[in-house]
Amino acid sequence: MSAKRPNVLIIYPDQWRADALGCAGDPVVRTPHLDRLARAGLRCTHAFVANPVCTPSRGSFMTGRYPHATGVTHNEAALPQGEVCFAESLAAAGYRTGYIGKWHLDGEPRPGFVPPERRHGWHYWAAFNRGHRYYDGVYFRDTPEALPTPGFEPDYQTDLAIDFLAEAAPGDRPFCLLLAWGPPHTPLEPPARHRDTYQPTAMPLPASVPPAVAEQARAERARYYGLVTALDDNVGRLLDALDRLGLADDTIVLFTSDHGDALGEHGRFRKTIPYDEATRVPCIVRWPGHVPPDTTTDAFWHSVDVAPTLLSLCGVAHPPQIQGVDLALTVLRGGAGPRESVYLEGCVASPPDAAGGPPTDPLTGEWRAIRTRDALLATDLDGRPTLRFDLRADPLAQRNLAGRPEGHDLEETSLAHLRREADRLEILHRSAGCEGAAGRMSGRKGEYDHDRSTTLSPTLTPSGVVPARWRGRDRAARRLRYERAHRPARHDAHDRRWGDGDGRQTSGQHGGCRERLASRRDHGEDASRWDIHLLRVGDAINRDHAAEHRREAAVAERGLALGAEWTGAERFLL
Repeated sequence: MSAKRPNVLIIYPDQWRADALGCAGDPVVRTPHLDRLARAGLRCTHAFVANPVCTPSRGSFMTGRYPHATGVTHNEAALPQGEVCFAESLAAAGYRTGYIGKWHLDGEPRPGFVPPERRHGWHYWAAFNRGHRYYDGVYFRDTPEALPTPGFEPDYQTDLAIDFLAEAAPGDRPFCLLLAWGPPHTPLEPPARHRDTYQPTAMPLPASVPPAVAEQARAERARYYGLVTALDDNVGRLLDALDRLGLADDTIVLFTSDHGDALGEHGRFRKTIPYDEATRVPCIVRWPGHVPPDTTTDAFWHSVDVAPTLLSLCGVAHPPQIQGVDLALTVLRGGAGPRESVYLEGCVASPPDAAGGPPTDPLTGEWRAIRTRDALLATDLDGRPTLRFDLRADPLAQRNLAGRPEGHDLEETSLAHLRREADRLEILHRSAGCEGAAGRMSGRKGEYDHDRSTTLSPTLTPSGVVPARWRGRDRAARRLRYERAHRPARHDAHDRRWGDGDGRQTSGQHGGCRERLASRRDHGEDASRWDIHLLRVGDAINRDHAAEHRREAAVAERGLALGAEWTGAERFLL
């Protein structure tokens, strides 16, 4: 067996929910090529994303870090230059890297030319920043000249991907290619070949779709499935190309997505919510001779785990500031995996009505959630449960038990998981170049410094409770505090200046949260909950690094002890 590092092909569509696959049990959707991929590899049934919105999820996928840590918390954010993506690590190890499709990590421009210095390690480039124009669109290479994308965009992007594979095949240099399709994200406009493949009247709906939105849900699901099957056609083309070029045995193929789509369940459409339909995504890994074929695992897989896992499979060290878990051994050998739960966050640094629900909706703004095998628990920023579902008795999450006495033990267990995750993630790694690079988010949705951000308000951490006068007791109070805290960042031009003349977004010009707090008190205003929260976390953020490094050393030592048992490419894991 050759010691050459494996190639990597990542297929990364936008807004593909976990159950929209034939191999996942959907009786209607047709995905024969993805089903073939699953039969040849490992399908993860419990794959989740850090934040069910495009840009935050993509940032966590690329860096192995949570959105609150990178500062990429909304769709207009740009990934800071100091954040290290897995492509940069692969390129430094000699990989040829390529990116095709939607990027959505360079701020607001759409479609948007992304210059080479802001591509975070991706060298070959046939992409654009953001947008969803699936017919006669454009993309960019290394100059701002827009190039046409004739016909159905994913078909042409797949042509480019096959050309990349054909050019890379004869060489000895390993490659990593990421193909980021826009569909099945809206607009739901399948190509002509699948426009009538699915009929709304024939669409069965789960019981979690309320009758009031059933007609819309059927119509959207039919078009959504049309896009899914059109993309599956292109998966077949890619797999055939790998076979034809002799690359299949040496290439890790990963299929996953940035988030799902509710498609009418719980009365909701699209994402931003902690329900499985938005946060759970498909995940299939194939590597012939290494990943056991036709296997399924229910081990938790998180979007922050992709970077460390891929780097380990390729034999490349990952940056120490990564917050995800290395699941390489789970991929290669199966088993339950190290995670007991996954932490989720949504609408970070957003106004109280950001979740987009009706006035009675418990999701009235920023939320945190924990998903265990038995339960889904979501809280507001003050740690109060807003959603609680016993998934053993209620697998479709239809009966919200938040505030009810039944299932109290399950709620306490879930809260304990959430507190543990909050404690773990309170320590934002500042070693190995992470110092000063963890966010500095500026722009219209917030100005606070994510270098000192954390996952939860102090109400869920051991350090204490925010005084009641600093907590919004109702929707109006929360809105007022949001406006007071964020109006300068949304309206002052100098808070959105661009640095170095190259379009790189920089931090706002206002002082730190300590200065803002003093100013507000001088003017008789209440302190922003964000400022108090950030001050508390900022004072404690450097603690426990030694324990974190001891944990990493123990993992490495354990892996080295297994080294004699490993063969071939598995030796690259450490």
